[in-house]
Amino acid sequence: MKTGLVAVLALVAQGVFAGAAFRVADAAVAVNFETGTGKTGRAWTKAAADDLTNVLFKVTGRKIPLCAEGEEPKGARAVIYLGDTRAARAAGIDPAALRNGDWRVKVVPGRAFLYGKTGMGTSFAMTEFVERFCGYAFLSPDGEDPFTFDPVLEIPTCDVTVRPAVYERGIFHGVRYMSRVSKAEAPVWDEFARRRRVPEFSTGEIERSLRLSPLVKSCHSFYEYLPPAKYFKDHPEWYSMNKAGKRTARPNAESQLCFSNREMWKELLKSLERFVANDHRRNPTNYPCVYDFSQMDNSDFICLCPECKKVIAKYNRVPGGHKEGGDAGLVLECVNWLVREIAKKYPDVRIRTFAYVSTGCAPKPGTLAVEPNVVIRWCDVYSVSDHSRPLETPGHFNAKQAAELGDWLKLTKNVQLWDYMLYGDTYPEV
Repeated sequence: MKTGLVAVLALVAQGVFAGAAFRVADAAVAVNFETGTGKTGRAWTKAAADDLTNVLFKVTGRKIPLCAEGEEPKGARAVIYLGDTRAARAAGIDPAALRNGDWRVKVVPGRAFLYGKTGMGTSFAMTEFVERFCGYAFLSPDGEDPFTFDPVLEIPTCDVTVRPAVYERGIFHGVRYMSRVSKAEAPVWDEFARRRRVPEFSTGEIERSLRLSPLVKSCHSFYEYLPPAKYFKDHPEWYSMNKAGKRTARPNAESQLCFSNREMWKELLKSLERFVANDHRRNPTNYPCVYDFSQMDNSDFICLCPECKKVIAKYNRVPGGHKEGGDAGLVLECVNWLVREIAKKYPDVRIRTFAYVSTGCAPKPGTLAVEPNVVIRWCDVYSVSDHSRPLETPGHFNAKQAAELGDWLKLTKNVQLWDYMLYGDTYPEV
C-alpha cells in the first residue's frame, strides 16, 4: 500500500471519541437488509452483517444475535445498528450529508450505528468499526486475520464520518483476468477487496456522475466506439498507421485510432450519443454519466501517420519523441472536443481517458488544457513502478511516476489512480 503522495485508500475522517458506551458481549446486531440501491448493493449489506457477527464472535468468544431492525431481542442491553436504519436516522444521522460511498460510525451509550445509505457505504462502515474499535484487521483473503481476543471488549462513544479522498478506488489484482486463481476462488478475492474497501468493481451505487456506463468496456475501449469489423474496410484512414506505414486495426497488436482525422471524430460522437441515449432509456432516473474512452493495449505508440506526428510534435516535451506528452496531447485534443460536443445534448456526461504507457506523461506545460468533464485515469503501471514504496521515495525511480502524476494534477483535479500491480514473483529492478 502506498503512503505519502498517493494512497489507494486515502481517507478523510472526522470524529470525536469519549468513554465506554457498552460491552460487545451484551450487544445484538440489527440490520436494515434493504439497504442498497440494487440486488448487489443489498447483497453487500448482508455480507457486511455476516462479517460483523463473525468478527465479534472471534473477538469476544460470544455468538452475537443477528436480526432485522424491529426484531431486536427483548432486554438487549446494547444494539449495533447496521445500514440505513430508522434508529440511525432518529439518532441524527442525515443521509443527505453523505455521498453513496461515504460512511459514518456513531456510538452512544447502549447503541452503535454503522451507517451507509448504500450497501457499499454500509460495508465500509462495518470495516471501519471492527478495525478501529474491535482490534480486528481484514488482512488475508482466506480469513486468517490477526485480532486480539477480548471477551469484555468495550466500545467507546464516538462519532466518525469518513469521506474517501480517492473516491473511486480499486486495485487490479488480476485474479479474474490473468488466470491467477480458479473461477471458484475469484469471488474470495472479490470479498477480500470489499472488506478492504478497495473493490475492483463498485456495486454500481456510486453517484451517477462518477459511475461508468455498462455499455462500454472499463478500459482499452477505443474500438467500442469504432469497431474495426464495421468501419475498417471503408475507412482505414480512421485507424492508426504503424512503423511500416500501414494502417492497422488489430486489437491489442499496436493498433489505435488516427486522431488527426476529424471525420473520425464525428463518427466517434455519433457512437457516444448512441451509448448515452441507450443508457437514458435503460435507466431514465439513475443513468450513469461516465464513458470510458481509452487506448487499446500492448501498443508503444498512438499513430505514426504524418498528420498525427505534427500534432504530437506540438505537445511533446522532447523534440522528436512521442511518449513525453505528445501522444497524450494527440488523444486529448479529440477527447476535449468530444466532451464539448456531447455537452450540447447531455451536459452531465464525462469522458474518462487513459494516461497509460505512451500517454502517461501530460502534454508540454502551457500547450493544452483539460476540459472540466474529462477524467484522466493515470496508471501507475507495474513495469515502471515499485508499488511497495511511496511514489515520492527520495532518490528512487518511482520519482518519475510521482512527477507524471503531479503534472496531470496541475492540469485537472479529475484524476483517477489505477494502481496496476501485476508482478507475479518479480518486481522492477530496484
